[in-house]
Amino acid sequence: MIGKLRRKFVLINMLLVTSVLIVVFSAMVVSDSRQLAAESREAMEMALRRDIGFMPKIEISRHAEPPSIQGAAVFVVEVDQNRQIFDINLRNVEISEEDLVRAVSDILDSDRSEGILSDAKLRYLKISTPVGTKIAFSDYRYEQENMTNRVLSALLFGVSGLLAFFGISVFLSRWALAPVEKAWKKQQRFVSDASHELKTPLTVILADTDIVLSHAESKVSDETKWLHDIRFESKKMKTLVEQMLFLARADEKAPKPATESFSLDEVLWSALLPFESVAFEKNVKIENHIDASVMTMGSREEIGRLITILLDNAIKYARSGGTVTVTLDRQGDKPRLRVHNTDGIIESGHLDKIFDRFYRADPARSDASGGFGLGLSIAKSIADRNKAVIRVESTPESGTTFTVIFGS
Repeated sequence: MIGKLRRKFVLINMLLVTSVLIVVFSAMVVSDSRQLAAESREAMEMALRRDIGFMPKIEISRHAEPPSIQGAAVFVVEVDQNRQIFDINLRNVEISEEDLVRAVSDILDSDRSEGILSDAKLRYLKISTPVGTKIAFSDYRYEQENMTNRVLSALLFGVSGLLAFFGISVFLSRWALAPVEKAWKKQQRFVSDASHELKTPLTVILADTDIVLSHAESKVSDETKWLHDIRFESKKMKTLVEQMLFLARADEKAPKPATESFSLDEVLWSALLPFESVAFEKNVKIENHIDASVMTMGSREEIGRLITILLDNAIKYARSGGTVTVTLDRQGDKPRLRVHNTDGIIESGHLDKIFDRFYRADPARSDASGGFGLGLSIAKSIADRNKAVIRVESTPESGTTFTVIFGS
């Protein structure tokens, strides 16, 4: 799909640029043509006033080569009222008498005062005088040759420009669509991982349901084990679906919840107390260093959920006898929360991926704990939505520390 989108992007760009170039070059050709015609007319008007300067001699005939001078050759013919040529200024032009007589005759037969003789390759300008008619001629081949050169130059420039822009368009298509391609791959991976996570509980539920149905004569109390399994797996699915919906809403830039100024230490205490029993059962010690009256702005509910995720993650991966330290203080004028775990070491190669969806640094331990690999992704999303920065540091010597700086 991305390849097709990239080709469409390049095609649209090329069509737009080609259309613009065609319009621009067409306007240039029309403008140049009119300019050359105006220059020839001006030269003929000057010739009619006998202001002819020196020009190299030019041969004008059907078989003559086009002129190589920087301007069109101009000459003047005067005709009396009997249509007889009585004066010719051919100082700079060679033309056969037959061609000249035919050209003059055609012009006198025409009602137009100016125009082009296609066969003779001449442009003319005719005026009436007291003694007859005065006709100025300009070599039309000069205009044609000049326009041909300009059109060829324009075509060469246009083709070169299109080839260059094609290369640029290909580069830009890769650059512009790189985020789309990345998002597409992430979405595909998300769907694949979600399907995988849902497959296991669905399989268990279907298997347990088949067992219960196969014991149609049994009492409900006899099938408690299977019903508990169904309930447990259903709750897992419910949790997974809720987490995926939260992330989907975040991706769609759903409206943020109302923000308020609140005491961060109060929210932290509220989140920390329920975990004391969990830590006691796992023989994990919880230490806290919580400054009082630490205020922040944001969604109280979402930030409470972020803290819960970090605490749950720290206790979940702590070994028996381990310690989880929760610290709330300030870094400059900004509130800072740190959740440190002496265990749960994350290898350096996993640190930059720890907030990816469905990512597990240790899949075996994650599966055993019942996690889906979405908790830290949700924490990152909440931090972004509430203008906070979350990061993680982990070394075998010091353990793992998640840090959240609010109001960034």
